[in-house]
Amino acid sequence: MSTMLERFLETMPSPNTKIAYRKDVGDFLKRFDIEITYNDFYRLSMPSISDQVAKYLIAIKKVDEHTGRVLNVQTYNRKRNALSSFFSYLTDWHNFPKNPVRIFKPLPTRKKSNTQALTGAEVRQILAYLKSNWDEKQNETEFRDYLIVLFLAHYALRRSELVSLRWEDFKPNEGKFEVIQKGHQPREKTLLPAHWQLLCEFRDQFDQTGKSPYVFHAIKPNRKTKLYQPLTVVYVFQVVKAVVESIVPHKHITPHSFRGTFIGLALDAGIDPAKIAHDTGHSSVKMVYYYDPRDHREDTAIEGVAKQFYCIFR
Repeated sequence: MSTMLERFLETMPSPNTKIAYRKDVGDFLKRFDIEITYNDFYRLSMPSISDQVAKYLIAIKKVDEHTGRVLNVQTYNRKRNALSSFFSYLTDWHNFPKNPVRIFKPLPTRKKSNTQALTGAEVRQILAYLKSNWDEKQNETEFRDYLIVLFLAHYALRRSELVSLRWEDFKPNEGKFEVIQKGHQPREKTLLPAHWQLLCEFRDQFDQTGKSPYVFHAIKPNRKTKLYQPLTVVYVFQVVKAVVESIVPHKHITPHSFRGTFIGLALDAGIDPAKIAHDTGHSSVKMVYYYDPRDHREDTAIEGVAKQFYCIFR
């Protein structure tokens, strides 16, 4: 089944999805024997396979013993969806009888993302902090890390999009650059002239010979990253974590938070949500509002009634 698993993973467009699905489906197949042949797996009774699916999904759930509330809904749904996709592949391409996962419905999820965002002032403070580090130390790492956060904030990039940027993706004469989004979909973004100037300054000072085709590449080799190869998404996470702990320690901020921040600020500026979805790479306007981090509590009935109570009892 390991060969079948790899064939299934070849149908996944995203490298990150491949990594997650390889682990999730692989963990399930270990309940049988990942080296079992497909013919042997096919001969297993559907009740026995369904029973293993049920046990696998039950084992994933983390439930509050006092209230019965599921505490890891997103993890459960991701693993459930990975397994369902695998069995759908087997039924569509290899005549497997049916998908035993479909009877287990995904758990309800929030209608709004719980990703914390930053204010415009906090973003400016973070960038000013990184810029001051660069001005003080004048080394390649500080300049690169400043540019990393600058591009996350201004262009609503995903980490995978950021680290895959190549110099050839930039078209300064047209005021554009290209990113490869989810599903390997290319999309052009507007390039601000001031940011291209900063990139040129960075390259002129530290990469005049063009040793790396990647904009954000490793400067020092380590066990995870080779010299001049693109940075890992983990490193980008660590850069953001280090700076936010200094500036906004009361918030749980990740690289993804900059995308939510971008959406909130754009909506506040009255920008068409369709244009926002294009720039963030979301599939629909609905996803823009899902990630909208702005606080709408004052619009709720509870806030309205509370104000009436305050008027009555003050």
